[in-house]
Amino acid sequence: MPGVKGKTNNPNGRPLGALNALAKRNFITVNELLEDNLDKVREEFAKLNGLAFVRLYVDLLKQVTPSAPPVVAEEEDGASGLEERVLEAVKN
Repeated sequence: MPGVKGKTNNPNGRPLGALNALAKRNFITVNELLEDNLDKVREEFAKLNGLAFVRLYVDLLKQVTPSAPPVVAEEEDGASGLEERVLEAVKN
């Protein structure tokens, strides 16, 4: 007997952060690939300089850190506090 549309056996839904089967398989595959080639990855990573190093580092951080919700800055005279700090840092 088919289920009723919109009603599931799990009223709470999928837990936050839970991976579906494909995402889980991909995660495991990439993790194993990196573990098996860790020395080579470290070697190549050490060869990078400047912007290439920073970009790769940031991309790797995105893979291992949970994403934060967007921050809404309060507007003060048309510029957020972050914008003011960046502008101040650029001036110095």
